[in-house]
Order: sequence, then structure tokens, then C-alpha cells
Amino acid sequence: MSGLKESETSGKVAQGSAEFVAMMLVYLAKAVIESVGEEKGSQIIRKGLREFGKERGRKIREKIDSLGLEATVATFTQYYDFPMFAAYKGTREFSGKRKNTRISFCPLAGYWAERGHEAIGLMYCDEVDDGIREGFDLNLVHSNPQNPLRGDTICEHVDEYPD
Repeated sequence: MSGLKESETSGKVAQGSAEFVAMMLVYLAKAVIESVGEEKGSQIIRKGLREFGKERGRKIREKIDSLGLEATVATFTQYYDFPMFAAYKGTREFSGKRKNTRISFCPLAGYWAERGHEAIGLMYCDEVDDGIREGFDLNLVHSNPQNPLRGDTICEHVDEYPD
């Protein structure tokens, strides 16, 4: 394996996969917007991204349910459908029904920012991230208070079950 440890290889594959998704979205979004205009195109893209996120969330929940586990932020994270920290760099903190994730490197955001496609990237972040939580559990509240595509230095995600 070209001298790389298995974890390093997995990380490179995960980063490459994330960048592939980012690149594909740029070309797809540009074609839709060119075809139907910015307003209508953005609506179409957002709708598709939200549905994509919801499907991912449903599949995560189905896995947890099939194992007889409770839906919590911990099980949501444990059975997440993408090896986040193989591709991303950051930290996670759990506190009761809350998880705070701070990402210092995201290959998707990096791809979009380097090429001036922050608006397209934000559509992905807004719709897919919220859609995943929506598909997983309508009671799971998600926020993204910081995002480099909005000019912040890190990307922060908060997932929480309200009391």
C-alpha cells in the first residue's frame, strides 16, 4: 500500500471521496443554475440535497433500530454513515444529550473555498446536515453556528436532544 499505514490510507480514501462529492456538486449545481436560473436552481438543488440528507439519516436510524439500540447523539455518531474523522480533522465533546463537534479541516469546504464556490457549499452544509438529523430523528436539534464558508475559522456542529 505504498508505505502508508492502513489508517493513513483510509484517511486519504475518505478525503478523496469527500472531495469527489464536493466536485460533483459544483458541476451539477452550476448546470442546474445555468439551465433554470439562480433562484429556481437553488431551490431545486436545496430540495435534492435535503432529501439526500434525510435518506442518509433514515438509514443511520434503521441500523440503530435493527440493533435494538436507543437513538441518542452517541449512537447517531457511532453509526454515522461516513468516517468523519478519517477525512476531517477536529474534536468532539459529549455532554449528556448534547454533542459539540469542532472541525478544523473539512475537505468539502476546502474544495469549495479554494474555487470560489462557497454558496454552493453552504447549500450542501445547510441542507444535507439538517436533513440527516431530520431523517434520523425529528427531535434531534442541529445547529451550525460556525462555518468557514461563512468566514469563520472553524466549522462547528451542535447536536442536541432538548429536555
